[in-house]
Amino acid sequence: MSVDNFSTFVDGFNSTQIGPDTFLELRFLDPSNYQVRVRSVNDSGTSENSETLEINLITSVDDELTVKRDFKVFPNPVKETFSVSIPDKLRRNSKLILYDISGNKLIESDISTNQKEVIVDGNGLKAGIYLVTLTGNGISVQKRLIKI
Repeated sequence: MSVDNFSTFVDGFNSTQIGPDTFLELRFLDPSNYQVRVRSVNDSGTSENSETLEINLITSVDDELTVKRDFKVFPNPVKETFSVSIPDKLRRNSKLILYDISGNKLIESDISTNQKEVIVDGNGLKAGIYLVTLTGNGISVQKRLIKI
């Protein structure tokens, strides 16, 4: 059985036929983020989609170094609120976590799509040293925060 491959656009996805009733679909989000799904068409012509998988590609060591460079916590030391800059590669499906020096998790926040900065209320924190961790897409970066 031979299948003629062709590409079309369906719901923003580039759709390529990979079987008689099966399509592999890809949506480009940015240079290193893609969404992939499989779509099948039944005998009555109705489409059914698989779960959509989001893929983030770290293409080089430079990408990881860029993430570390662009992850900033300021002001530091802090009296009240502080900001956390979110690197491009961690602006989807990431978590911001604040730990005390003993490793207790104090704050956990999901990073929404294309969120460039998170403002954290540090008023309830005691004076001391904390770890701000940003985790997502196979990358984890940390910065030390001093509360005065």
